[in-house]
Formats: sequence, C-alpha cells, structure tokens
Amino acid sequence: MGTVNYPEALKLQHKLMGAQLQYTQRGGDIISHGPHQAILYPIILLRDIGLGATKYVEKLELTMIELTSMYGVKAQAGQKCETRVWVEDRKIRDHISWISIQHGY
Repeated sequence: MGTVNYPEALKLQHKLMGAQLQYTQRGGDIISHGPHQAILYPIILLRDIGLGATKYVEKLELTMIELTSMYGVKAQAGQKCETRVWVEDRKIRDHISWISIQHGY
C-alpha cells in the first residue's frame, strides 16, 4: 500500500481478496499483485549513473520492450512525449520523484 491511504479502498480490497497488506514508501493508492507476478521496485539515484530523467526513461522503455518481447509480449513505446510502455491499451507503471526514479512492474 502506497502513501495515499483510502480506508474505503483498503476495506474493500481486503474483504474481496483476503489479501495481506504490505506498506511501502511509494506514492499512490493500493495495488494488488497476483500469484507468480514479479514485483520490482528499483530505486536509482540518477546523478550516480550520469543520466537525466528523460534519457533514463528512454533507456528503460527500450529495455522493457526488449524484455517483454523475449516472453512473447508485444509492448511498444508511448506516443511522442509520452513516457510509458504499453501492452495494447495497458501501461507499465513508472514514477519519477525529484532525483530518484522508481519503476513498478
């Protein structure tokens, strides 16, 4: 569960799924991860790797597209000026906060 906390959403999710809750420092509301779903949240200080946010996201997008294709999933970059990777009409999430970047997928 992220830093945005909605008691109603928490109660509904918990009731419907009987899920265990894990609290994190990421932004956002509640997110549910199903069985066998990889959960990765690398946190990288961009200045330490000599990249700006735009260049890092571009490289990460290409990496995600190549990785998903290895598993037979056709992903694509978003439209111009849209920093997301899409699988059909669903996006793979990302979050940039000040000088660190976090991706959850």
